[in-house]
Amino acid sequence: MFGLTRELSIGLDISDSSIEVALVEKTAGRYRVLSVGRTEMRPGIVDQGRIKDKGELARLVKKVFETANIVPTRARMVIAGLPESKTYIHFASVPETDKNTMKEYIEKETRRAVPLASHDLVSSYAVMKKDAVATRVIIAAASKMILDEWNSFFGSLGLPPVSIEPEIFAVYRGLADTMPQSASRVGVLDCGAFATTFYVFTAGALSYSHTVPMGGEQCTRAISKKIGLNLKDAEKQKHLHGFSGTNPQVLSILIKEFEPVVHELHSALDMREGSEAGALQKIICVGGSSMLPGLAKYLSSNVSVPVEIGASAFFGSLPKHVDITPNPSFYVEAIGLALRTWYDGTTPLFEGAPQGHAFARMFPWRH
Repeated sequence: MFGLTRELSIGLDISDSSIEVALVEKTAGRYRVLSVGRTEMRPGIVDQGRIKDKGELARLVKKVFETANIVPTRARMVIAGLPESKTYIHFASVPETDKNTMKEYIEKETRRAVPLASHDLVSSYAVMKKDAVATRVIIAAASKMILDEWNSFFGSLGLPPVSIEPEIFAVYRGLADTMPQSASRVGVLDCGAFATTFYVFTAGALSYSHTVPMGGEQCTRAISKKIGLNLKDAEKQKHLHGFSGTNPQVLSILIKEFEPVVHELHSALDMREGSEAGALQKIICVGGSSMLPGLAKYLSSNVSVPVEIGASAFFGSLPKHVDITPNPSFYVEAIGLALRTWYDGTTPLFEGAPQGHAFARMFPWRH
């Protein structure tokens, strides 16, 4: 259509166990997901957010782009996610003052609150709320060494400029249109392979975050050990039965492994019960382990808050030929990352380094 500007953005979600990518289009103020892709990774390629096998990771990133039929050089920007385990989130109230003094105050507060050496500290902030007395900001910090590691990797692939965002903001953004419009407080439980993180968003802004070192891999290993199955069969049993009760042994094991998660939910809800924002309206589960049969019902019965499985509202715009099975929640973060291109300044972002490297010739992206 004549007169309409069409922009493309890519979200790239690389975890310890999988890679997801999403291509999002913005035309006339409307967003549309054009394609998504996913591939799983064997253990050891990425370990707790650190690249251990650069060559194999590069091969898999190339594979997932090709499978999804996404040409990265056509996009305005690529946004990648930084795992929760490698991100420090801090909230601060800054006395009302001029811009330069405010920046100095935030830098000082970041150095005080984040356990990283000054030479290895990179931070970014976004304003949450401002009044005549103070400015409420959210600060994200990370290791310069780790960010440089990822920037170097992305540069070696010859991708467009890649900026890196803490994944917690992307997850919420990917779910945003499924939230109640008047939502004062909503919880998001991100059930990953090696860790589970609980977020609370108050009026659309992150107000709480805590990670429990328990994920789907730990559950699989527990089933394998206690029932006497190999890991592949244990994984099958976990996803076949989950919390449904159809296998009492699996149910008992999962209940035991999820105890720290349930405890965290209770602690967070008890701590914030007196919040001016009111009661938590619901908890949305995302991530690889979110689709375990009966998980939502089990958690809801234990914390007395409605729990549901999350999926991006933007999936309604997907072309019919794009397959999002078996778990739509896999792509929530990648979609949220892509959307960040058009949400400038609303959340902290680590700007990407200039890209381009001779190694990029190994990845001849189609134009």
